[in-house]
Amino acid sequence: MKYRVWDKKEKKWDKTTLISQEGYVVLPDSTCLIHTYWHSNDDITISQYTGLEDMHGKEIYEGDILQTDSSIGSYLVKYNKGFYLELALPNFNKVILNEETNTERLEIIGNIYENPELFGVKNSFLKQMWE
Repeated sequence: MKYRVWDKKEKKWDKTTLISQEGYVVLPDSTCLIHTYWHSNDDITISQYTGLEDMHGKEIYEGDILQTDSSIGSYLVKYNKGFYLELALPNFNKVILNEETNTERLEIIGNIYENPELFGVKNSFLKQMWE
């Protein structure tokens, strides 16, 4: 499994992070000191790699915001016993995201931690219906 860690204090991704089998997260800091956190620490958020890539070959992680060329809005990658895409509209079916998903039309436009404003509805008519 592959992960990335969002450091809530520094507001940045840490890709050099190691996660032990016991669930400990090891973060080296700028002074090369090693800090170990339990995965439920309030200072970090762990995002798991889906095993898929978007149309540009960029790895798709939990928390990424995706769009398609024909999308009425953006999709948020979530995980609950499997990865799925959640549309930014209530009462819409979730789209399962797995190795059989065609990702040729999916593009990562940001993530929920750095760009929460990108998770929304493009179509103004639909937007008015749910506001």
